[in-house]
Amino acid sequence: MNDPQFEISLSSITPLTLYTFSKRKRPPLIMPKWVFHHTAGTLTPEEKQCIAQQMTQIYTSVGLPPFYCHVHFFELGPENIYAGGENPPALTTLSIYHIARALDSQEIQNFFFKAVDDILRPILKPKGVEWELGIYEASRELWRVNGLIAPPTGSDMEKKWFEANAVTDEEELLKAQPHP
Repeated sequence: MNDPQFEISLSSITPLTLYTFSKRKRPPLIMPKWVFHHTAGTLTPEEKQCIAQQMTQIYTSVGLPPFYCHVHFFELGPENIYAGGENPPALTTLSIYHIARALDSQEIQNFFFKAVDDILRPILKPKGVEWELGIYEASRELWRVNGLIAPPTGSDMEKKWFEANAVTDEEELLKAQPHP
């Protein structure tokens, strides 16, 4: 999307990117999924696309294949969304799921929340929408892609997946996968 209304700077992820590659030699996040629950009509299709594209940019900037990045939007009617026992006129909650890596320092957490805020604030604040988000992390062992164990972070196979923006060598990986 090239609409200047939705152009935002993700410069806040630059320190995250630099920190990641200079200190850890691997991305701090894997398999992100952002799930929005919001009052009906809060977000336009263009705004949803903008959020999805900017979210993907956060993760691809630290080496994740774009197809790892998922965004889901669920519109809720007034009878299905409450805050403090009341129906809010405009509310969005965001659950962010990270598997395999944690935001393991206050510095990384601060950079990440700034990057998320740089995406959401220009869209939600002008509309008077209240928003809240939480991040939920799980271990890599509990994650599969097409039933496969994902390649190790930074491996040649993960780089191949990044370039293809898809799972590759599925049969080879399936044969190498441990089975009971």
